[in-house]
Amino acid sequence: MKKLLLLSIAFFTLTLPAQKTWQTTEPVEQISIRSNQLPIEAQTFINTLFPSIAIKSAIRDIADDEYDVTMTNGYEMIFDNEGYWLEIDAPDNAMFPCGIIEQIVETDVFISLLENEIAADPIACYVKSVAYIPDYGYVILYSLPNREEENIIIDTDGNIWGWH
Repeated sequence: MKKLLLLSIAFFTLTLPAQKTWQTTEPVEQISIRSNQLPIEAQTFINTLFPSIAIKSAIRDIADDEYDVTMTNGYEMIFDNEGYWLEIDAPDNAMFPCGIIEQIVETDVFISLLENEIAADPIACYVKSVAYIPDYGYVILYSLPNREEENIIIDTDGNIWGWH
């Protein structure tokens, strides 16, 4: 009887790890990557925009087919599968330097932002976030002094489609 009990325990002990491998696991949706594993377009963009700032983290978002990058200065960026930027966010309580906006949007869009002065300075100097929607244009979040945050929607030709 003892032999049967010992054999049963040994059988369950040996098959338990094998049973665990049969369990379904959640698919990996995000993986950390090194900065040199980003697409070349993303690496070039980051090095142009932030030449002396290091990458804090880079994540390959498999579910959304994107790359999420956080810089050590707090800027966050999302790139598509080919490395083209889709969104750039300034750190909390900060705004983009005026010169960065000129580097990331089409000339007509930048001119439109410069011409739409609501305060003493053009909107281009109060941008907190820029999202690019391929084939359509941009959604730009800005915050003027002593006012609520607002969005402006601009097509790639610089035409304003709306504010909210």
